[in-house]
Amino acid sequence: MAEFSAFADYRDVVKKLVNNDIGAKDFFESLSSIEGGMRICYYDSLSEAIKHIEKQIEKIKMKSDKKPFIVVTTIPLVGDNDTEEGTHSIFFTYSNDKIYLYDPNGSYDIRDNLAYKHDDIIFANTGDFGKYLKPIFRLPVVLPKGKGIQQVTILPPKSTYINDGGYCMFFNWLLIEKIVRDPKQIHKLITDSPASKNDRQSRQGFYRDVRRAASHSFKLPVKTINKRPTRTTKKGGRRRTVKKTKRRKLRKTVKKRIKSKRR
Repeated sequence: MAEFSAFADYRDVVKKLVNNDIGAKDFFESLSSIEGGMRICYYDSLSEAIKHIEKQIEKIKMKSDKKPFIVVTTIPLVGDNDTEEGTHSIFFTYSNDKIYLYDPNGSYDIRDNLAYKHDDIIFANTGDFGKYLKPIFRLPVVLPKGKGIQQVTILPPKSTYINDGGYCMFFNWLLIEKIVRDPKQIHKLITDSPASKNDRQSRQGFYRDVRRAASHSFKLPVKTINKRPTRTTKKGGRRRTVKKTKRRKLRKTVKKRIKSKRR
């Protein structure tokens, strides 16, 4: 089956989200609706995201309002010979007079043939990007270290969900959800080394979380993405669903008849 087909009724919505960032604002900002929610903003442009963070920092300094907030955005990636490799989902969190940068891939180094690009600048590593941000935010910037969750999680290259490497938005969404539910743990949640999802049971749990993220954000019934395809038979030229309950009742009836005949 094709990529995204496992999402059933959500297939087109998730496909547009992953491939074109369509619906990304609703996808992330829907997390603000969680009880005790946090201010969450999405900007497709990194420049706009940085401007928004600057304004929020100024408000914090003026009003002494130090409540955490999250800004989700995208950043272009470049590979060998400065070839563009598309955009990548990242987010910033303000907490305790620090700005945290989270990237589900972890840290970058141009020697590994992948680097951030912003404002026509290619950053040799994540540390250089942090140096660029620090004078803008005028706050300490906590950066990713080592490999991120998307790098340590082994998922099949081809999938009926999303092909490997395309889950960055969902990894971000799932972490933001944890932060919103427990904002006191921001530092730990963002900086802890990621736990991989390499066994079958963990992967199945991750897929359930991915489906849940889609259903929460796009307000479609959860059952539409959890249901399994029903078996169908033809009768009189029309297709009809054969329900399990009916099949079970039929089996019980047949067994009773066989027993009565044997007696």
